[in-house]
Amino acid sequence: MVQTSVMDRPGEITPATLAPRLADLPTHEMAWESFELLLRRMAREIRGLRQVQLYGARGQAQYGIDIVGRNADDMGEAIQSKKYIEFTKKDLTDAVTKFLDERSKLPFEVERLIVAAGCHVDRTEIINELYRFNREHHGLEIELWDRRSIGDELRGRRDLVTEFFGDTTAELFCYPGPPHVVLAPPADRIGMADALMRGPAAAVGADRHLDEAARLEAEDPRGAAQELQHAEALLAGGSFGAHAAVLTRRRAELLAAAGDHAEAATLLSRRFWHALDNYDRDEAEGVAQSLHRVGEAAGGLAVDAIAQAAIQVVRHPIGLPSVEFAGTWTEQAPNEVARLALLTAETAAIDFESPWRGENADLLNRCADAVSGAGPEAEELIHRIRTEIADATGDWTELLDRARRRRVARGTAALILARYAMHNAERGAFAAADESWEEAIEQACLDGRNNAAAEWVHSRRNLHSRHRGLAADLDDFPNLVKSLWQAGDATGPSPAQRIEVRALQAIAQDKPHVAAPRLRAWLRFAHSQGYWGEVNYVQTLLANTYRHADEPDHAATLLISAGQASAAEELAKEVGDRYLDVRPWLTAPAYWASASAFRLLAAQADLVPDHDVDEMVDSALEALTNVRTGQLQDTPFFSPSLALAALKTASALAGRLTVERAARLLDYLRPHVPRGKNRYRHTDDDHVRACVAIATAHASLREEAVGQLLGLLAEPTSGVAQKVEEEAGDLVTRHPDLVRDRLTELAAQDNRFAGSLLALITDEPSEAQLADARAAAEQLKAPSRNTAEVVSVGIGAVRQSLLARHLPPDERAVLVQAQLDRAASPYEPGSNRADYYLAAANLSTDLEDVEGLFAEALVRAGDPKPSHADLVVDLGNHPLGMYRTTGTITDTRPYAVLLAAALARTEEQKIRVRTSALGLLGSGQNSVYHAVRALQILGVEKLLQHVTLLAVHQDWATRCLAAVTWPRSAPTDATVGLLLARDPDQRVRRSLAGALREHHSEPAERVREVLRADPRHSVRRLLDQPSA
Repeated sequence: MVQTSVMDRPGEITPATLAPRLADLPTHEMAWESFELLLRRMAREIRGLRQVQLYGARGQAQYGIDIVGRNADDMGEAIQSKKYIEFTKKDLTDAVTKFLDERSKLPFEVERLIVAAGCHVDRTEIINELYRFNREHHGLEIELWDRRSIGDELRGRRDLVTEFFGDTTAELFCYPGPPHVVLAPPADRIGMADALMRGPAAAVGADRHLDEAARLEAEDPRGAAQELQHAEALLAGGSFGAHAAVLTRRRAELLAAAGDHAEAATLLSRRFWHALDNYDRDEAEGVAQSLHRVGEAAGGLAVDAIAQAAIQVVRHPIGLPSVEFAGTWTEQAPNEVARLALLTAETAAIDFESPWRGENADLLNRCADAVSGAGPEAEELIHRIRTEIADATGDWTELLDRARRRRVARGTAALILARYAMHNAERGAFAAADESWEEAIEQACLDGRNNAAAEWVHSRRNLHSRHRGLAADLDDFPNLVKSLWQAGDATGPSPAQRIEVRALQAIAQDKPHVAAPRLRAWLRFAHSQGYWGEVNYVQTLLANTYRHADEPDHAATLLISAGQASAAEELAKEVGDRYLDVRPWLTAPAYWASASAFRLLAAQADLVPDHDVDEMVDSALEALTNVRTGQLQDTPFFSPSLALAALKTASALAGRLTVERAARLLDYLRPHVPRGKNRYRHTDDDHVRACVAIATAHASLREEAVGQLLGLLAEPTSGVAQKVEEEAGDLVTRHPDLVRDRLTELAAQDNRFAGSLLALITDEPSEAQLADARAAAEQLKAPSRNTAEVVSVGIGAVRQSLLARHLPPDERAVLVQAQLDRAASPYEPGSNRADYYLAAANLSTDLEDVEGLFAEALVRAGDPKPSHADLVVDLGNHPLGMYRTTGTITDTRPYAVLLAAALARTEEQKIRVRTSALGLLGSGQNSVYHAVRALQILGVEKLLQHVTLLAVHQDWATRCLAAVTWPRSAPTDATVGLLLARDPDQRVRRSLAGALREHHSEPAERVREVLRADPRHSVRRLLDQPSA
């Protein structure tokens, strides 16, 4: 007997004679093979047995059983198949006796024996005999199945009845099918299930060809290759393409061994490009190796050279490698060279600065012409090549005409229209892009390509969000996408699904060298299909991979193209002193790209070379003007905003502008000054920074810039007034006469921000200032409103302390104690405690008899314990939680040390504070900066002998302390200074540059020469800036 699968279909269906309702199934009329197969299916699917199989082949000793399987208790159950026309008592006796006699020879234990007869069994002597056997043989349960009992088991299994007896019989015999009825599986699913159980070759009948190929391999390789070809066809037809691919490579090796190198190479080349079309690089590389061996044996083949070039293209992790197209390739291998040309063009398309497609348009046209007339597959290849040419050159006329007049296949027309839509979207042409995507979606749906239509709907949604904002149709797009996905796709799953999964897998495994080529393949697919939404998504993934692989220039390009302005800005902050020159993107036609480029450059303004400043600011001012006049579109709602990004760049460079450009910027900003109560503009922060920088850099524009700042300060409820107070303090101190009258006027109107600035330039306070000081003192003495139930953050104590500095020393001493008392409350979070200590330090100047205050501050400087409120604020702040808090302060010791330094009067007190402050330098706290400030207050002279240790400290603030200390140490050697001049943190280099202005020793000059070449403008500027 030939072993068959439990999932095999019966050789023929046994219909029943039609009747109003069938009582039984015609099992007695079944062929014995079908009856035996039915029993096997019942054993597996009704009795739930595992490892169900025929026991032995025909002619072998079967020990009285035909079918065996294991039940849930891992015990054996056996079936004897008796497809008799009539079943007698003797038949039962003989069947059971034979099993009992042979039972001991079985290598496993059987606890149940089923004798299955295809006919009716209802005579009493048979039933009595069955009971006798069960009574006499404990440990063995014997069952008798007949036509009626088999039918009873199958009446609820419409799937099995349909499969073995037909649809009509199932309708007449089975119960009405419930919603969850198990349907009969189609043949391809049965084949797949069978292959998993027995192996694909056996399932499709390819095993005999494989055996024959193995026999012929040594003596007749060509004959072995033909056998493999038969096996390959069977496997491919049975949906086992991966197994067939293995045979393809082996068949090519046999053909090469037979001397037929050309056929072997053709076979492998076809398989190679099939693998690349399905984004299976691993398979493609394996086939390419086999092809290369064949090519070497043949003395060199064009298809081999082309495949090797293609592998280099798909393997490269960053950009398009150099690809040389031999002149003879087009004649020798036209199809392969056309595929290489398309692959190269599609790869160049995702490297946005690559000119390859435009420079090689003639080559691409020649490759397309070489395969003209070679069939439908070649026609698709031709149109894909010419789509890349059109995308590079902007000439879409001929392609669009063919697509819209239906001179190409519908699927090809949809692809052309989608690519044209994406071409326009990337250039900010909303109407043309929207219309073309709409056409592409229609054609895709008519062609059954619902998956592609869904991706293009998503692309339209992306387009609408960037051009229409919160339009009503945005809510419809997700539902359309869902409906299209649910409808299914006539072309089957996307060939890129494999590479998508594998790319994400490489990212999850933190393997950037693996992830980058896979992401590029994914991006190439998405771009070639016009899937703009997916393109932006993959660009972000690839940018993050480049970001972590120290390739920020490529990451920046991808983020800008995708309109990821915030991510581009963060990237610029991460790269230290590395300048990312993205100026070509400043004039990009799509506002989100130019906005993202402006955001990135604003974050790197200090690194912009002097010779690039004018060009960059001209671009920013032009963009601001064109957005205001409506010549350029800006975001309707969502970020990024071109106008805001351009202003951010201009304000970041405001201190380096020419007078003419600075005046243009002030002219642009002037309409933004007036405002009503509680009115805030998104331009406010950059407006303030620009005015402060221009007033500082240009004396001729100072009055205008300061006038705008005072105008912004005038409305204390607008929010921008506080920004003016924070940013303009140094400017006010340097030019008091320019602001005093207006600040006095505003302070008299209860403008607390103006009052704070006025306090900076007032030696003898006015009555108004004294009144503000007393009002601030009342707030500083007021008890906290925080309790065990309510914790609030933000108290304004620092600003109030600046106003209260005009009070007499005895009153200020009371306020210092009040701040210490408030900070001692268990219900004050760290940020509030830090403000209390800073406010107390502001009030401690020239106080006497402060021993008690000093002692208490020093105790706080040694207490790192969090308060009850700190725990409340941090409650639930889990990385996976919805509740998030950032910027919180828990350890307030550095703030308390700063207060202790302000209160230290004796040398002994200063030594104790210095010891505490030095102990905090290695704590790793973000607020160590305040401990460094404390050391500066105490005097850096005592630290001169420690400058080398400070210069190599891990904390930037400590190295800043070394930078301001080193020039005072009368160095005879420049080693430490040069180390600080090359510090990776620009704040350290700025501190050093400022400190060197008063020192001109030979070591100091050597260090100054290094700083003059510093990449940061702020460092270079400080070298030549006069001392304050």
